[in-house]
Amino acid sequence: MSYLSQALSAQALSPKNATSGSMSRVFRCALEEINREYLPGTIDYVKTTDPELWERILSAEDKLTEAWLSGAAEEFHRVLDEWENLHRQAIEVYRKHGNGNHLLSLT
Repeated sequence: MSYLSQALSAQALSPKNATSGSMSRVFRCALEEINREYLPGTIDYVKTTDPELWERILSAEDKLTEAWLSGAAEEFHRVLDEWENLHRQAIEVYRKHGNGNHLLSLT
C-alpha cells in the first residue's frame, strides 16, 4: 500500500477529521488535475531515465503523508504544491523525451 493510500485510509481514524477531510478534498482535486495531464508510461519512464526526479517525487509523497497524518494543514498545502509540480515535471520530461512525444501532434 502506498503512503498516500495509507493516508487516505487513515483520515477517518484521525482525531482531526475536519482538517483531514479538507486535506482529502484538496488532495483529490490536485490528483484530478495531474490525471488530466498524465501520459501513460510517465512514471516508468522517469523511474528509469531520471532517478533523481523520481526520488524527489517519492520524498515529496513521504512529506505529504506525514503532514496529512499529523494534521499540519499549512505544511500539507506547501508540500502538495511541490508534489504537483514534480509530477508536472515528470509529465513534461516524458512528453519531450519519452514515448509520449508522438501525442503532441494529436493535440
